[in-house]
Amino acid sequence: MSYTTPPDRRRACILYVGLAVAVAISLLSYFDALSQYATADQDVTALRLTNFLKDPRSASLAQGSMISNLVVAGPARLLADLFGWFWHADDLIVWNIHSTKILPFAIVQVTVSLALILYLAHSATELARPGATSQRIALLFALALIMNCPMLKGLVKVLKYDALSTLFSAIAVLCYLRYRTASPSSSKVFPLASIGFFAALAYLEKDSTISNAVLILLIETTLIPFSSADGRAALLRLTRFLGVVALSFLVTSFVASPLYWRHPREISTLFSSVGPYLVNVPMGLALLGTVVLASLYILVPMIRPVWPARIGLPVFQKAVLLFLTAAVGVFAVLSVIFQENLIFDPTIAGNDLHPADLAARSIYVSKPIAFSSITTLDQSAWITHAKVLFGIIRTLFYTLPEITVVMIVTAAPLFLFLSRNDEYLFKSHAATLLLLMAVPAATLLAYAIGDVPFDPKYLVLVSLLLTIYGTFPALVALAKAPPRVPATTAYLLVTCAVLWTAFEAAPTNLRYKNILRDRTVENASAIDMNHYIWWMWPGWGETTYFISRYLEKNADRPAKIAFDNRRPFYTSPSLNWIQLDFDQCQSLDDLRAILNATAVADSDFLVVSKNMANRRWCLNQILRQMRDKAVYVDRQQGFDYGWLFRYSDVQRTFQH
Repeated sequence: MSYTTPPDRRRACILYVGLAVAVAISLLSYFDALSQYATADQDVTALRLTNFLKDPRSASLAQGSMISNLVVAGPARLLADLFGWFWHADDLIVWNIHSTKILPFAIVQVTVSLALILYLAHSATELARPGATSQRIALLFALALIMNCPMLKGLVKVLKYDALSTLFSAIAVLCYLRYRTASPSSSKVFPLASIGFFAALAYLEKDSTISNAVLILLIETTLIPFSSADGRAALLRLTRFLGVVALSFLVTSFVASPLYWRHPREISTLFSSVGPYLVNVPMGLALLGTVVLASLYILVPMIRPVWPARIGLPVFQKAVLLFLTAAVGVFAVLSVIFQENLIFDPTIAGNDLHPADLAARSIYVSKPIAFSSITTLDQSAWITHAKVLFGIIRTLFYTLPEITVVMIVTAAPLFLFLSRNDEYLFKSHAATLLLLMAVPAATLLAYAIGDVPFDPKYLVLVSLLLTIYGTFPALVALAKAPPRVPATTAYLLVTCAVLWTAFEAAPTNLRYKNILRDRTVENASAIDMNHYIWWMWPGWGETTYFISRYLEKNADRPAKIAFDNRRPFYTSPSLNWIQLDFDQCQSLDDLRAILNATAVADSDFLVVSKNMANRRWCLNQILRQMRDKAVYVDRQQGFDYGWLFRYSDVQRTFQH
């Protein structure tokens, strides 16, 4: 495709400039209030990276951050030393960024992540096979949508292994798609080795990402018999695929792990931490899957010679795309209609779900993973799996930008429209589009069957792959022909719509929810101790930053603030933060004792955050009785995350 006429070149120039501006704004948003708000695990991660610099033998696969140790820790220390020459703690550096102990680590992590996002967007663009001019425009368009995936941006700005592990996993998936779509005459060794390389990097950074590598292997193992001449050829292809990927994975794991250099035999423990994630997977299901896969290698080569020619691969692919259109549309409608949370959390101390009572009623409860269990109060495990799957799908629909949801829903119809008179276009891209949906779909099924306690940050890989799935037909359209005026306008409008999320949920982006989520229903969950409210985003400690900024602007004197979770990384020197421990508070007498303790009795304010009020009985009581008396509510997009009370009001309410 070429831009030969002056109108084509003008439209390309307008589109290029508009997309470049959008990408530049998106880039700046990754540094907005960076490391000013606290979330869980950032202090622990910073300590882990610092300890690695002191003693590389302190690294542990079970702790994670093995790649961050190599690419983040060293540059962050140099940056911290540089900052120390110019700024002290809490000094303003630029914009809304103050000097904090986490900032040097976060700057390096964001920089590395942006480089990976660029490579990811480039890989997604390459799958559409654009020309030279359209490639630059397509790359910018892909960047604009991927960079503004809210939860991805939110995680990249938090110092934790979720950022790099997610991006490595997504790149591994696209490497697999490049392997699948490579021409028969080209060498496939490099794409195969790339799968193992990036899958290993993801695993070393966060061990639970092994599930993504396993899903890639299972998908390829399933597809090989359908494109092999006979069973022997299928087994040879499978052996070559597994061998190259496994070898690349093991070599990368060894080279990138200093703990194996001195003790090479320790590599035998590489997968020792995977077991706990499989405690809820039925062993019978694993056996059934093995039998089905083995049957494919026997039956498919026998059936292929007598299969009707009129029902070829294109017919099957079109049928699947039509099914996808219907399924995604139905789930989108159901997400709007059914807003209620179907998942309960029996592990919260003080709620109405007593494990002994649930066991007596034969209610299915998942075995704990990361100290959490879930149930839907059904006796059937499979009904539970189905409801959990429905909950996960709704989480995705609620936490992706509206325009991204629209693109996901219309991706298959748009592709069918683009390829309606172009058989080559359909044959060259249909499999890619289907695989872009297959990986996230398989991931969702695995989550549901494994009863993994989930929240939006654990689904960011799925969100990212679905974003690429929704974007792919638009990239194909750019590769097919120069965009006319309506198409140019559409691309710019889509970019503006997704760019809005850079402001709507700023600066954390963790809390983004679109208009599909009912505000009233979600806000009511703050006082609900029975349900598993983490299926939506209840907060991760960041609410104190917004409350701190409110007090900094409105308090007329120094203030003492008692808080329940985490103080912000940056806070005004006029604010004194005192943490209260409500972990063992299970009665009003316990609450009074905490409120009247000498160290906090003279506090001016008390912060109650949503994520703590859900799982701490005493905080829940405060919120139930006093929510309307808050002097300030941390509210974003109509959702409430934290409440600021006058300490004297709380003491007065619970004095008797």
